Amino acid sequence: MATHETTLLFTESPVATLILSREGQIADLNPEALRTLADNRTELVGSPVLGVVVEEDRVRARENFMSVLGGRPREWSSRCRRGDGVTRVMHMKAVPLAPQGHAARGVVLFLTDQTHDQAGRPERNQMQTLLENLPGQFLLTLDESGRIRYASGISRTHYRSEVEIVGAPYRELLDDGQENLIRARAMRNAIQAGDEWAGTHWHTRADGTSLPVRIFACPYRDPRTGTVLGGLVAGRDVSVEYDLRHRTERTERLASLGEMVSRVGERIGGVARDLEEAVAPVLPQANGTEPAIRTGLGRIDLWASVMRDLAADVPLDRKATSSEALLDQVMASRAERVRELGVEVEREGECERPVSIDPERTRRAITAVVDNALDALGERPGGRVLRLTLSPGRDGVVISVQDNGSGIPLDHAKKVYEPFFTTRPDRPGLGLSRCVDQIRSQGGRVWHTSDGSGTTVALELPFEAPEASFPFRPVPLTLNRQKSILIVDDEDSVRTGIRKFLEKVGYDVREAWSGRSALAQLTVGQPPELILTDLKMTDGSGYWFLDQLARDFPTLLEKTLVITGDTEHAEVTEMAQRTGIPVLRKPLELPELLERLDEVARR
Repeated sequence: MATHETTLLFTESPVATLILSREGQIADLNPEALRTLADNRTELVGSPVLGVVVEEDRVRARENFMSVLGGRPREWSSRCRRGDGVTRVMHMKAVPLAPQGHAARGVVLFLTDQTHDQAGRPERNQMQTLLENLPGQFLLTLDESGRIRYASGISRTHYRSEVEIVGAPYRELLDDGQENLIRARAMRNAIQAGDEWAGTHWHTRADGTSLPVRIFACPYRDPRTGTVLGGLVAGRDVSVEYDLRHRTERTERLASLGEMVSRVGERIGGVARDLEEAVAPVLPQANGTEPAIRTGLGRIDLWASVMRDLAADVPLDRKATSSEALLDQVMASRAERVRELGVEVEREGECERPVSIDPERTRRAITAVVDNALDALGERPGGRVLRLTLSPGRDGVVISVQDNGSGIPLDHAKKVYEPFFTTRPDRPGLGLSRCVDQIRSQGGRVWHTSDGSGTTVALELPFEAPEASFPFRPVPLTLNRQKSILIVDDEDSVRTGIRKFLEKVGYDVREAWSGRSALAQLTVGQPPELILTDLKMTDGSGYWFLDQLARDFPTLLEKTLVITGDTEHAEVTEMAQRTGIPVLRKPLELPELLERLDEVARR
């Protein structure tokens, strides 16, 4: 068998396997052996194998190892002390590293934990598995020195390999900060004194981000002597709770501000009306200033109305709504202006499935987008076209409003969603800003593209209301063992950033800078287990690359995830519907990237 295949079998074997020298020292062991012995590679490699066997069983174990070195396989059971201080009954099967009947140059030892054969053990194992897979939670055992001897759930919460973290000090998980270190020291002191401890620590993920963790720790004792061997630490990611608390505090501050704005708006409106009544008698003698005065008073009244609308607390009234009917209502309300401007309206696509939205909020948002498009068309001398497109997807429908105006200037592109930004003095500049707020509050998205030939604004409306609860997530498949992935992107910074992150959480990462480069790697080398590809690339676009995968590597096509900044384009939607490939929008949220890769890995 080839060396590569032999190494792969050893590494991926579900059986704990150790390679021993003739002197009885551990020369190598696979990840399953590390988990079975609850220890780390640094402390085990080079140490005598009898060191893990309890003293009372060592004489028999030594005799069996000597027999194996003489060329005869042996099987027996011994009690073994794991790195976390727990004693387990292990079935040992040892075979010589030489043909039978000759002196062995080493020993291959297979370990099987027999403790689960005890009465009631399967039920306890099921309970432990359930506890270890609760969303947002992890379990650790620490020895007396504060080093981690067992870890579960760390891959899900910290994006770290649970095998590699064993043997590291608990402090390695902590975020920098004096107060944080003081709390960690308090936890360790409580454990050593035999007491329980509860509090909050700030931890650091593999990608460098911080997360608040609610900790409960208790001493871990020797079942025979009662001596404290270390601590059991249960942690829960409370990022969501922190975020909700901060949002609540911000909402309370904004509520107070909103009440003040509402009162100021009412006062400004009252002042505007009083001014209009005061100057009305003298306007006919004002030498042509009447239009300017009335325009100024109108603007004051408009701003007062805007301030009252911003301060209004209107609850979300979500209903099953036809996106086609909603678009019809908006265009009916703007029919007169469309005729005045001589705009040709084109409609494309249809969607029979209703969306789950607040119809009134969404109608106002779409109206604001259509008004902006008509404003842009009003500046065009002729040939004015407004194209409305419905593009159903997996999670919702995209309504695109496209005009053939002059487009948005580059220096305005990043400002169009900012409140009060406007190029028209008669407008408050809240159209697109309020539109984004209205759509996002319902679980949708808004984006745009623009060039010299016009602007397209897209609104994605969800078919179902977004989940408000934590989804149940088992330990990510991608972190249970190392997976290979090919990243295809022509932006060096994007590839490098994704590669560094995925390598930290256990991926074997390869890179390609174009579709042709990626295809060359697939043709001459070992195919990866997953592919992450961009769409817009020179020398072989992502669309071309996906077509080649469909033709020559159809199984890999099912293991592919697309990342792109152009999810609003109809071509992207069509590709996703045709191939079933999930699409992730740039800029990437790294936790979401891990989630989507897990989904792709299970396909």
